[in-house]
This record gives sequence, C-alpha cells and structure tokens, in this order.
Amino acid sequence: MIKSILAVVVTILATNAVAGELVIHLGSQHTAKTYAHRTTAADGSTRTEARRFNNANVGLGYISDGGWLVGSYHNSYDVNTIYAGRRWMFTEQLGVVTALATGYREGRLQPTVALTYALPIGRKWSLNALAMPPAGQYEGVLHLTLNYNFKGD
Repeated sequence: MIKSILAVVVTILATNAVAGELVIHLGSQHTAKTYAHRTTAADGSTRTEARRFNNANVGLGYISDGGWLVGSYHNSYDVNTIYAGRRWMFTEQLGVVTALATGYREGRLQPTVALTYALPIGRKWSLNALAMPPAGQYEGVLHLTLNYNFKGD
C-alpha cells in the first residue's frame, strides 16, 4: 500500500499539481454482504467459501483539471487496487467515471464504469458517491470519497 500511495504522490508532484483534486477513498457498501471466494490447492482441487466484503476501502487518488484520474485503495476483496481513468462531469455535481483497475477476481485489468455525484462541503471539499449497479458476477456497490479541490480561491 505504501508503494501505491507513493506512486500517487509522485504523479501529483510530477504534474505540478496546483489544480485538480485530491481524492481520499473512505469506504463502500455492497448490494450483498458476502462474495464467493475460490481457492485452488497444490493438487489442483478448488474450494469455494463465502467471505464478507471489506467495506473500509482506504486510499488516495488524484483527478486532474482535465478529468484524468489515478490512485490506489484497499479494495472490497482485501487486495490493493491501482486504477487510472477519466471523469466526465455533466454538471458541477453529476458525472461518469470510467477506469481500469487492478486487484479484482480475474487477476487482470478490470474495466469499471460508475455514476458519480459530488456534494459540496464548503468551498474546497466535496463528499462524492460513486454508484456501480450489479453487472454479471459483480455485486452493486456505492463507494464514498472525500475530495479536496486545489484550485485557487
């Protein structure tokens, strides 16, 4: 996790981030309480067990003024995730986020799409809700972030 946070900090510093947003990942709530976790033994046999989602998804990210985003958090399957993508805002508060993320079931880059809503808290802060409906084998999830806007006064 430290390496992931360091990668985000270096990215922010490399872009001379005097604008954009710092994203603080807080947590998630899923449409189900558990998921099926499959393990494979050395002999090739598999076992499936129900595991509870990790809803404390702490992490950091950055969104540029152009909507490009990068970050890392500890995901709902208790694995570190690194993501990169884009946010499109239709209004000051409503938008869509698309990204590629690591650390999910298939062990490859996972495409994600979420509807996002930003609730302003003062001039610089906003509480953001990202909603992803259930799709295929994935449960629906509501993810919360606290964002700090670096733009000048």
